[in-house]
Amino acid sequence: MRPFLKSIIFVFYFTSISVFASSIDFFYTLPPNDNPNGKGPRPNLIREIDAAKKTLEGSFFQISDPKIADAFIRAKKRGVSVTLTTDAEWYDAAEHGVAEYVAQRQKLEAAGVQMIDDGASDAHHKRLQHNKYCIIDRGTSRARVWMGSTNITPSCSLENGNLSFLIRDSEVADIFYLDFKQMVEGKFQKQKGGVFSVGENLQVVSDQPSTINGLDAKDFFGLGDAISYPSKEINGSKIEFYFAPLHNIQKQVVEALYSAQESIHFATYTLDNAMIYQTIMNKALTDKTQYNPYNIYPVAIREEPWQNIKEGILRTGNDDGTFSDSIIPDTQWKELISAYGGKENEGKFYNAATYFYPPGELGGRVQKVYVYGIFNRLGATKGPYQEMLNMNIPVRMAAFRGMLHHKFIIIDRKILILGSYNFSTSAENTNDESAIIIRDPELVEQVYQEVFAPTYKNAYPEYAPPQWQIDEFPQDQKPLEISEILFDSPQGTDGRYVELYNPNRQEVDITGWKLWNGNIPWYEDPKLSGTTDDLVSYYNDPLNNTYGLNHPEEAYFLHPELQTLEPGEYGLIVGRDFKLEYLEPFLEQFSEQFEAIHGRKPKEFYEFYPKLFVCSDPGDSMVGNGLMPYNFVTLFYPDKFTISDRFDVNGAFSLSVMGDFVDFLLGGGKQFKLKLSKGQSLERIHRDFDWDNFEVHQENYASDQYALYWYGLRHYSKPSDWEPNKNNSYTPGFSY
Repeated sequence: MRPFLKSIIFVFYFTSISVFASSIDFFYTLPPNDNPNGKGPRPNLIREIDAAKKTLEGSFFQISDPKIADAFIRAKKRGVSVTLTTDAEWYDAAEHGVAEYVAQRQKLEAAGVQMIDDGASDAHHKRLQHNKYCIIDRGTSRARVWMGSTNITPSCSLENGNLSFLIRDSEVADIFYLDFKQMVEGKFQKQKGGVFSVGENLQVVSDQPSTINGLDAKDFFGLGDAISYPSKEINGSKIEFYFAPLHNIQKQVVEALYSAQESIHFATYTLDNAMIYQTIMNKALTDKTQYNPYNIYPVAIREEPWQNIKEGILRTGNDDGTFSDSIIPDTQWKELISAYGGKENEGKFYNAATYFYPPGELGGRVQKVYVYGIFNRLGATKGPYQEMLNMNIPVRMAAFRGMLHHKFIIIDRKILILGSYNFSTSAENTNDESAIIIRDPELVEQVYQEVFAPTYKNAYPEYAPPQWQIDEFPQDQKPLEISEILFDSPQGTDGRYVELYNPNRQEVDITGWKLWNGNIPWYEDPKLSGTTDDLVSYYNDPLNNTYGLNHPEEAYFLHPELQTLEPGEYGLIVGRDFKLEYLEPFLEQFSEQFEAIHGRKPKEFYEFYPKLFVCSDPGDSMVGNGLMPYNFVTLFYPDKFTISDRFDVNGAFSLSVMGDFVDFLLGGGKQFKLKLSKGQSLERIHRDFDWDNFEVHQENYASDQYALYWYGLRHYSKPSDWEPNKNNSYTPGFSY
């Protein structure tokens, strides 16, 4: 597979001018990893802003990230012309807490940056200036465009799932400028014009009312007139450029979906455009018998004015590509609509899959394909999430603490649709949006492998995945074990911790793993309850050689080395108020462990301390939303579904007050008294698992509808595997 940089950048030193060939890069987050493989949107956008020489022309829905705002200000001070358009909603105190947006806008305008919003009015909040692009050094050989789903906010950079592209090409910069300059002139949303004329080498496609697939433009709620949109090939990547609300983007999306021959993969913040989601459902190949391959769907038509017509025509596709028409009396219309789950609209009845009938060479037959989808957990109540689950389409909830902010669809792992364009009716009809369709199998496959696949396998399935799904999207990290639990620290709640141990022969990256501790493990419906908190490295600031929490305004991105545990290494899950001074008694122990693992003594400042992972919500100072000695303590993979290890404290003890004598229950009903004094932890003393030869195991728990999967453990830790920490501890973990 070729590198994701689609072409080599050539710099000729024999002249004073640097010549850059056209190329395409992509950048993304895998929360809580905000800079995976050095491809995080925030640092790379800042890098491009800092490299600007002439102009920065950005259009962003939200602007509140102080790091990126500072980069724009640095550019302005270098003499770069900086103009930004944005949405007025974020400066309306009646709509939002606006302080952070107002503060950054004031700072930018004080530095001389021109800020233009789409204006405030009573009707304003029904439409959005929703773009997320920046044109850099337009009119030069270094011209490039940043675009995608990433807003200029700390949460979008650090907590949300996002994907953005950087296209280095002067004509592409000109394409986006034709949209941008209209906003500078005060024309937003439907005030814009949509006809493009850019350069001699640019292909402009005329989107006529009747397209190559035989779809009628008026069936798309869009404009019936021809709309021109630009298309360009860059080093083998064929790219189409679209701007809403003028380009009838939903039609292009639906046509691309109908072209799928093998698969559809989508990750979406919202999916409430019925035309798009019903097309996906129509294409989905499932094990439900009523959704067989090559179904033939009908369309029924009444002549206008259809309200007064008592009959209509039912047209169905035949296997040979021809059509058959029959008369449908008015009495059968409701029955027909009910049978196909359709909708009567503007005199036409459309089937449940598409709102329109795909004639032409498809012959009325729909090629079914495998569909996989990821929904934003905050937006999945809208659209077809539950209906897709009912069809056995394997859709999952993103298991991020933040949002899944993606807006992309991958078709046959050859075509990619992405941009600021949510797959919603408002994105189509009212908002300022930008989107591209890329046709390039190698580039799209890289996006699939680096962005979709890890996001999907780490998403939360509200169903028990069959074995073939586990095989296709396996967890590629081996399990860690919980080796020690300190409920009652001498430092109080601040000093509590859960110790992890890596018993494997390879390192394990625990970015996004979750600690869950709750008294009731599952609801009856059955979804995981309690708090599942992401594990994020406590280390924060490599520039200043200090530890600290990953506060969005101060973060310098996750340090990859400190998100992993080496073979034989221990780490501690701690709360937000944990202090390094609590580890002073352990430093000599840790130094010996470090040398045994790495074959050398610690030298970097962060190597002198055990690896720490923060596990709590921003407003919560305690481990796992309050580590208590009567809960399940469970270490989950990022999907909040696959268990690495668990200790059932409630099943092991019967206690009234923390620190009092408790009954330690053993097999056969044997009991003995145990007292945990303040600062005394529970420590694992038995490890009898074969971590190098493990298989996936399944356990039904509490409900026939719910299954848990885990790696390597046929039985979770038993009470007999644990005892109070002694001076002669059986494990070399950190002990008082």
